[in-house]
Amino acid sequence: MPVIAEPPPAPPAMPAFDPARLPCRASVLMLADSSQHLLLQHAGRPLQLAVSGADLVGPVLLRTDAIWPAGQARQRL
Repeated sequence: MPVIAEPPPAPPAMPAFDPARLPCRASVLMLADSSQHLLLQHAGRPLQLAVSGADLVGPVLLRTDAIWPAGQARQRL
């Protein structure tokens, strides 16, 4: 899943992304071609995020363009 890392605005509207605060295993891969991947795993379920934009080593906000089915969107609001 593609995501974009952006530097947080000053003052930040929300806390910056911190893999250490996640309730799951998180690994950041920084490849030789400068691409970044965030690997998340919880209860045997993996999720790989292909990250573009700012470097994940510093404080960043993560965003993605996602469209949820209408039935699920109502449950999440």
